[in-house]
Amino acid sequence: SKTFEFTMDALSSEPYSPTLRGMLFGSSYFSASPDHHTRIHFNGHLVDDATWDGWTDYEFQATIPQTWLVEGTNRIAIECPGDLPDGASYDLVYVDWFEVGYRRTYAARDDLLYFDGDGAGTWEYRVSGFSTAAIELYDVTTPLSPARILGTQVTPAGGTFTLAFEQTIGGERRYLALAAAQWLPGPGS
Repeated sequence: SKTFEFTMDALSSEPYSPTLRGMLFGSSYFSASPDHHTRIHFNGHLVDDATWDGWTDYEFQATIPQTWLVEGTNRIAIECPGDLPDGASYDLVYVDWFEVGYRRTYAARDDLLYFDGDGAGTWEYRVSGFSTAAIELYDVTTPLSPARILGTQVTPAGGTFTLAFEQTIGGERRYLALAAAQWLPGPGS
């Protein structure tokens, strides 16, 4: 078995059904069928129990309860229980990737937040947790043509600062809010 740790922060308390997705690769092949058996656990809870055959990918997706998410360190564990039929002397599985889809609050981490806008309509966003009032906001839906958004409001909030803005959009947008200290130097800088 192998356990992978990762950090989740600013978990939203809004009701939501998080998802866990991932891909494994079975790299052992025997005449026995199936020749792979894996169990995937999220924070100690069994999420997926699957058998498959061959030198092939196995992709999975599961909806998990919001209560399983932990603010801070979370764990995904994969185990090969070793209970394959005769003819399969071992089970060799590689982890390609895991992904957890969850809602988080609009809270900057290290004076930066990249986030998605909602569907069509007029929306008001409040991004908290900045250490400075010097915050810039960009629409980065088209990454090679970012557009600065002006007319934002920055207010102090108990030792930090909150950025607020409203936009009417025709579909999903992507935004980047950041303090000047997060700018990366350009070529030749």
